[in-house]
Amino acid sequence: MSISPLLRSSVPLRSYGGQAPLLRCLDIDLTYRCAVPAGGGWSLPFGKTEHVTIPALRDVSFDLHEGEWLGITGPNGSGKTTLLQVLAGLLVPERGIVAKRGRVSCFFGLGEGFHPERTAVENLRFFRLLYGLSEDDQYPVEQIIRFAGTESHKDLPLKYYSTGLRMRLAFSAAIHVDADIFLFDEVLAVGDEEFREKCFTTMQSLKERGAAVILATHNAPALFRHCDRLIGMRSGRIVQDDSVRIWKRLHEERQEQEKICRSNIHRVYQRTRNRSQQQCLAGLDK
Repeated sequence: MSISPLLRSSVPLRSYGGQAPLLRCLDIDLTYRCAVPAGGGWSLPFGKTEHVTIPALRDVSFDLHEGEWLGITGPNGSGKTTLLQVLAGLLVPERGIVAKRGRVSCFFGLGEGFHPERTAVENLRFFRLLYGLSEDDQYPVEQIIRFAGTESHKDLPLKYYSTGLRMRLAFSAAIHVDADIFLFDEVLAVGDEEFREKCFTTMQSLKERGAAVILATHNAPALFRHCDRLIGMRSGRIVQDDSVRIWKRLHEERQEQEKICRSNIHRVYQRTRNRSQQQCLAGLDK
């Protein structure tokens, strides 16, 4: 068992239901501390400032098991990306435990760790070192570039890549790491529909070999299609943690309620409109 280097704990990853989790979050709290102009006035170069605290994560606890696909959903600002950054070791919470077994690979959009002045090949070699992979470890640089569809740009510095190409390269780099846990933030923003389907096909092969995946997105159809379990977040807290089957049922019930509500609104609108028309016609007769 290995513990995240940023957080040490004596809490072991015990087996629950006969299977020890690959990752455990226990009572995670994280607060951002920001400097703002004192008194709410305009910011001046040498003006007084005061610090305010913004709660980002509160009492977040869950387990992730081998081969499990866990979806995280919620409105903007609910804490999805912040939670993934804590799991990846990029942020350190004030309180709580993150324990994990094996290597973690992550994708956060534009590719943290990539240098804009270096080529794709140079960045991928550095990426390999970032994950502690030696020359003997299988990390196929040329295959990663082909998967991303950036062969014609591989000798150009990344600063000349479009946003879409950088995202495709970053995702391809992350998914080809021989990891046990994969963290993907808004992976559906990567490339066109054909590339996204190729991504999910490759991700499915990760599940078949026992790797666990955490997928954060707003896209309900993708979560229902690929995930085994969903966590709903709001204001930095987990407000629901259930199987996809339960989420689907609740989603369908909500859609049916919205349909009934829209139908009722339309019916009231038609009645009001008809009444107004009748009043107008009555006025013409006078």
